[in-house]
Amino acid sequence: MAGKFNLELPKFNIPENTLSQSYDFSSISGIGSNPNTIFYAAVVILIASVVASLLYKSNKKIVPTSGDSMQPTISNPGLVESDRNYYNHFQPEIGHIVGVMFDTAWTEDYINTSIFYYEMILNRKLQEAEKEYLMNNIRNDPVVLGQAYLGKRIRAVPSNKIEFKNGYLHIDGSNMHYRHKFFDIEQEHILRLTNNGVVPQNYCLVLSDNADVKNGFLVDSRVFGLVPFRQLLERTTKLFKKTDKGEVKIDKYFS
Repeated sequence: MAGKFNLELPKFNIPENTLSQSYDFSSISGIGSNPNTIFYAAVVILIASVVASLLYKSNKKIVPTSGDSMQPTISNPGLVESDRNYYNHFQPEIGHIVGVMFDTAWTEDYINTSIFYYEMILNRKLQEAEKEYLMNNIRNDPVVLGQAYLGKRIRAVPSNKIEFKNGYLHIDGSNMHYRHKFFDIEQEHILRLTNNGVVPQNYCLVLSDNADVKNGFLVDSRVFGLVPFRQLLERTTKLFKKTDKGEVKIDKYFS
């Protein structure tokens, strides 16, 4: 790993780990009707959380970032602290900023979505030579090659309901306040692995904070759909900034 935290699709011109385990306590017999069972289940969850906290040992490192897709939260370029052990002990939660390791199975979606974007912008079909150029750039993208990873924010976790109303994203009935509509191809990717819109166990929806990136595309669940927990490499815990004197200081903690 190069350790670089890549926040968006590299720009180019057309020619000229451990698995995190999710526990579904609703499958325990009688949990929905027996108050005692609910109480004991709550105690079990509490004890498990305490044990996990006691056994937890962080593996934090400072990581340089690039790209506009997480602005204004993270500047370009930026500097963050990430914990690579976090998801070996704790479950992903809505709001976490995470490092997503690209799965090579997503490459074709990446290519096809990029072709769609370029053809929409240019208002014409790409020529075969242009498509080949684009595909080569994507296949040699450091993110696709595993030399860098994507920084994104978790927007939905198991049991959350994802819906699109007139193209706008809603989660559990709430508008996510993205200023633009999601294209049909993006909606299809996001909903592909859901159960009638409900996020399944061990998956999450990850999106960029900056919904209006210009001169580039947002590579997140719009492109590759829901992300398996196993692809969550690390959690971002702090944001740093450099002073005028060149000193690195903590600018923000991510809870």
